[in-house]
Amino acid sequence: MIIAIDGPAGTGKTTLAKNLAHALGFSYFETGAMYRAYTWFILKEGIDPDDHDALAKGFDRFKYTIKTENGSNTYFVNGHDVTSEVRSDEVTHLVSKIAALGAVRSHLVPIQKAFGNAHNAVFEGRDMGSVVFPHAKLKIFLTASASVRAKRRFDELQKKGDKTPFEEVLKDINARDHADETRAHSPLKKADDAILVDTSNFSIDAVLSQLLSLSKKALKEGKSFFYRACSGLSYLLARLFYHHKTYGQENVPQGKAIIAANHASFIDPPIISFSTSYPVHFFARSTLFEGKIIGSAIKKLNTHPIEYGDQELTAIKLACKLLNDDKKIVLFPEGERSIDGELKAFQQGAVRIAARTHAPVVPAYIEGSFDAWPRVRKWPRLCGKTSCTFGSPLYWENYSHLQKKEGLEKFNHDLKSAIEVLAKERTRS
Repeated sequence: MIIAIDGPAGTGKTTLAKNLAHALGFSYFETGAMYRAYTWFILKEGIDPDDHDALAKGFDRFKYTIKTENGSNTYFVNGHDVTSEVRSDEVTHLVSKIAALGAVRSHLVPIQKAFGNAHNAVFEGRDMGSVVFPHAKLKIFLTASASVRAKRRFDELQKKGDKTPFEEVLKDINARDHADETRAHSPLKKADDAILVDTSNFSIDAVLSQLLSLSKKALKEGKSFFYRACSGLSYLLARLFYHHKTYGQENVPQGKAIIAANHASFIDPPIISFSTSYPVHFFARSTLFEGKIIGSAIKKLNTHPIEYGDQELTAIKLACKLLNDDKKIVLFPEGERSIDGELKAFQQGAVRIAARTHAPVVPAYIEGSFDAWPRVRKWPRLCGKTSCTFGSPLYWENYSHLQKKEGLEKFNHDLKSAIEVLAKERTRS
């Protein structure tokens, strides 16, 4: 899940985003630190900030990394710790100008998106909800009066021994607001669906409480009461009868994703459903929806009908639509349940959809479901052990340099291999 927090300087974005991420167990990404890091880099390298070609070429020598420990981030440029240095006055006075340049943003925004695809994260900046993550699950736009923000900055400077007059601090705040709001590329503005939160007259703790409430509400969205009830009941039964365990849940990224799993049993879909905290979507033959009661029930469980005889084309179209809406879908690349529990040849549906949508593909291995309820049994065995293991996501971008046919074949082969590795790991344990 991505939470995007935007707003002008002095609204408490950094403190609130850090504390919110810590409270939720999410990663924290301060985009301002990244732009500051590149600003620090060009100052160190002596690159003219008005030479856009030189700024773009500078990225050939710029490597930005983040190390998180005990909830705090440390920022590195080419292996050098710049956490303190990026806060210098020299960097502060130049960063707004550098961050406004398209030549810079075109290189740094993909880094933000890649991080967002791999983590549950709180992002804070100026254009997180409006440009970088338009499909973020929750968007917050913090605001406060210029005088209040200037007073906060003034108090910070006083504690550091800086005697800059309040009037000058206020003037700097207003100038920075103007620069951020009028820049040509990704100006500071509230996204249409962002929630406005004014921090002028509230403490950090009071605002944090409000953001936590909004975040918890957003986490529940997408799962109807019926979905949550069925998923919860299935989990309780799986724990009771099969001692079910889930591994690698952190590998399921926020936002759109394809979960590709082996398929050996009737109970594979509910296992996938309750093994991840996100709502997931399934596909099934339209004939399963013919009964009014059963059809209505499985629709409420995020299952979508596909017509017999045209399953692949219909599924791809539906899948692309769901993924473009930032949903997660579950696909079984074997096409149907295994007759003996062994992994069969993979169809290319999952990787073709990934190539179209650039959604990450998460390999998943379900263990024990075949023994619990194989295809040939009318009723399940009420004993045994099951588990679901999610592996690291695979990305079409790692294969797109190949010819399309070769890339799809290699992607599909690696996906099957990843699931086989998960199976071996579970067998050894």
